[in-house]
Amino acid sequence: MWMAAWLGGQVTDLLWTLPSDDPFRLLSARYAFSSNRAQTFGPATATATPDQDPDQRAWVESPRGRFGTARDHEDLIFPDNTDLDLDVGLAGAHRQLSDEAAVLMAAARHGWRTATVFLANLFGELTAAGPGQTAQMPGGYDTAAQTLLWAGSDAVKSALHRRRVYVGVDEPYFLLTSYRWMSRADTVARWLPGAVDLARLGEGDLAGIDKQGDWAPDPEAQVDPDAYREFRITRA
Repeated sequence: MWMAAWLGGQVTDLLWTLPSDDPFRLLSARYAFSSNRAQTFGPATATATPDQDPDQRAWVESPRGRFGTARDHEDLIFPDNTDLDLDVGLAGAHRQLSDEAAVLMAAARHGWRTATVFLANLFGELTAAGPGQTAQMPGGYDTAAQTLLWAGSDAVKSALHRRRVYVGVDEPYFLLTSYRWMSRADTVARWLPGAVDLARLGEGDLAGIDKQGDWAPDPEAQVDPDAYREFRITRA
């Protein structure tokens, strides 16, 4: 539970401090858990995309289309090399996000509780599957812990890359929010009873932790919506 709160909180803070019209803040998703329970994030119409495969585990989209590749950053960064490994601007975001990482970023649209609960539910479902079913872990990982860690860290990396396009690489906000969520994750882990079923955890189980709303992203860290606007590319 600690890891779910730490990663979910960081992703939320990084995305919520982007400009309000940034596509990364406007993601929508549908995710089908292994128990046949589906969850949606964002506008319900986002899950009715015509070319969506109904058997797909996940579907994530931004206002610009299907989400989860380096092309999501090309509205701010013009690719300079056909080999993205060699592209200075996109090398940090060239790898396609896993379904779980992309869905986590869509869940963060609704706040840190939603993001944390998604990761906790994911871990709970995969843990309940038992060691004999590890081959069915999403993303090709061997364990539920690996799935949780890589989904969360990839989402953090993508959100951080997006923020740094606006503010540069030297600003300290990522370190500050990372340290803050270490302490907050301790609080979340202590808040829940030891025998809680993570697969069935809901946002109501986390209500009241930050009674004063002081876990909201720092308003002083909000990105200037005009920052780096000269580098944006308008696409038809």
